[in-house]
Amino acid sequence: MSTYLHKSGIILDIKGNNKKDILTGLAEGVIKSAGEIDNLIEDLVKRESLKTTGIGNGVAFPHHRSDAVNEIYMSIGISKQGLLFDAIDDKPVNLFFLVVCPENLGVEQMKLISRIARQLKEKSVREKLKEMNNADELISYLERIF
Repeated sequence: MSTYLHKSGIILDIKGNNKKDILTGLAEGVIKSAGEIDNLIEDLVKRESLKTTGIGNGVAFPHHRSDAVNEIYMSIGISKQGLLFDAIDDKPVNLFFLVVCPENLGVEQMKLISRIARQLKEKSVREKLKEMNNADELISYLERIF
């Protein structure tokens, strides 16, 4: 997990009045690690307009494939109060996991998302993540559960 996620990609109190604000914050976390990625925010917004990546239980997995990166990058946003994101259960989202990968690593991207989603089925894991107070604590916890 720490291979894909850098401290600069962790937003412990993500804010946003709409999906674009939230996606922008997450994208900026990836850009800090990966460098500029052409049209990342616009592509994420476009993807979300097709079908929400809010899977329910307070979790969303926005994702993108781009030739502008040569490895997988992640950004995690946490909102203790929850933000509206058009999740499939119509409830606010607390945990956002943005995964950006090269075009040729789409299978690995989906495996990573599936692995995280399996862990997040446990309410105790979701609650623990919402309680995180710093990036080191979050990374340490993720390394223990993955």
